[in-house]
Amino acid sequence: MKNYEYILLKLLNAQLTNNNKILACDMFTKTVIQLSDNDWWNLIKLAQNHSVLSIIAENNIFINNCNNLQKEYVFDEANKVVMRNYRLLWLASKYQKILNDAGIESVLIKGFATAIYYDIPEVRKSGDIDILITDKSKIDKAIYVLLSKGLKYVDKQHSSHHIELVNDKGITIELHQTLAEHFDNKHTDNELQNIVKEYKEHIERVSFLGNTLYIPSDGYNAFSLVVHMLQHYLRAGFGLKLLYDWVVFWNRTICDTEKERFMYCVKQLHMTTFVSAITSICVRYLGLSKEKVSFMIKEKEDKTLLYAIMMDIIEAEEFGYSDKNRMVVLRDSGIDSLIREFHHQMIINYPKMSKYIVLWPILWGLTLIVFLRNNKKVRHTNTFSILKNASKRSQIRKKMEI
Repeated sequence: MKNYEYILLKLLNAQLTNNNKILACDMFTKTVIQLSDNDWWNLIKLAQNHSVLSIIAENNIFINNCNNLQKEYVFDEANKVVMRNYRLLWLASKYQKILNDAGIESVLIKGFATAIYYDIPEVRKSGDIDILITDKSKIDKAIYVLLSKGLKYVDKQHSSHHIELVNDKGITIELHQTLAEHFDNKHTDNELQNIVKEYKEHIERVSFLGNTLYIPSDGYNAFSLVVHMLQHYLRAGFGLKLLYDWVVFWNRTICDTEKERFMYCVKQLHMTTFVSAITSICVRYLGLSKEKVSFMIKEKEDKTLLYAIMMDIIEAEEFGYSDKNRMVVLRDSGIDSLIREFHHQMIINYPKMSKYIVLWPILWGLTLIVFLRNNKKVRHTNTFSILKNASKRSQIRKKMEI
């Protein structure tokens, strides 16, 4: 772990626990002294790439060690996050009201469904508005209603589990009909759909900064967060912001009933090892209270594995954007795993046509052509490097039993 990576984790820990005393230890002080001006810029850029710069901007020890140019940059970026968040919050409330008035129940997921638990909610960076339509059969009606209010389709849809709409200011609204893309396991997909159906029975109305929001109850809210993490991990990865969300969420007091609902959902999708590992990392590195989350942690965790996962998360930055060679993580390094993932990508890319087995050879060919073309023209890398990276990350996936 590089010195500035260590410093960033300590700063996030201090903010999460409201305890700057952990920054007074000899190790932290010694490391700070060793950082060059270039290292501080690397720290700032790393925080920005993980979408947590606005969070550490609140820490006086961090700011006091920045030079004037760095301070100006940090505050400017943090202010952009805060101003955008006020806009997103108002819009989220507005669009949920439009849907509710039309008889369409919805819950806000991710974004402000998590930010409301932050000490300073405005510093939690959000890029868009994620709304889950609890009744899948009403997704078309929801789209029609919002289009009638001035929203437009995004020209190119990037997912099969939500529809992207955009307003006249360029802000994207994702209408979810489920929580994640299709997994490469039909049983998992079916279980996820069954759980999503339960969300409509567990909606909470909250008032936040003068806005009314409808969010899932704690158990289902936590489940949406961890499914979001898992989905991105199985692709190119995810960054520190999602871990920060996890710590903020669980450092609160949550009733046993909601904990039980959460663990029931986790077990249905066979995610217990993944949840245990992610939670243990947050306890070890980011100040999550072990006492409050002991119910989801295995008795013995492999410290070497936890470190490997943390380094993969740091390397990934937000949603795996750091490395053009990061795409998916295979089940293992075997050829059968590669073929399985290739078939899975074909189904994701062509969800309707892939229902017809006779079309599979054609769709495989199209998937391969797009994959090779994007490697060269979009990602500017080669297929071998991508597969090598996927195989390397598969070793961690195998140990997490996902």
